[in-house]
Amino acid sequence: MTSDADRRCAEWTRWSLRPDCGVADLPDGTLRVECRDARVCVRDPSDAARQLVTRMALGPVAIANVGFETAPARVLESLGPVAVRSLVASDSGVEILSIESTGPGPPPLTVSVPAPDVALRWTGDVALEPPPSGRPDRLVVDVPRPAAPDGGAGHRVVVTGPALRAVRPFRHTATVASAARSSGLDEDLVGATAGHLRAVGALRDAP
Repeated sequence: MTSDADRRCAEWTRWSLRPDCGVADLPDGTLRVECRDARVCVRDPSDAARQLVTRMALGPVAIANVGFETAPARVLESLGPVAVRSLVASDSGVEILSIESTGPGPPPLTVSVPAPDVALRWTGDVALEPPPSGRPDRLVVDVPRPAAPDGGAGHRVVVTGPALRAVRPFRHTATVASAARSSGLDEDLVGATAGHLRAVGALRDAP
């Protein structure tokens, strides 16, 4: 059963194509999405799939409650490493977290929000890059393939804005509830942020 927290997380999720991607409509009807270092083809797309890819090329799109059995999920899965999953702040709609794949698969299609009392912490082999010059408001997290759930694609996660405050408590063991208290953020926002990080293997359940 989908929890209220999971539903809110889905409502705050956006999907787009990587900024360096271009979309071409080939003569046989195939949609080709090509980036600097990746190319995927969506063959025999339905009108809805074609519209979804076109909209994603223009900017982030809300697709609430995407599941593996739905048509949008099949399109997102076929887009693989050219798709970007984002989390936005509920009050402003500003992106606070984004996930790109560094392997053949797409970012996680579903995210489960941890229960407030589940203890979590950073995965040991995740690299926390120093912020780029002039960007102290941005954290880049590279999750290698072995740390990704089920041995799937690795991921690059960019955390900004209030999500930065949400993730800091998890450098040590913390729960969503305790991280919300220490950061002064809403528990739903902390839970959604933690859920995205756990889905790619950047956070793990603490023993």
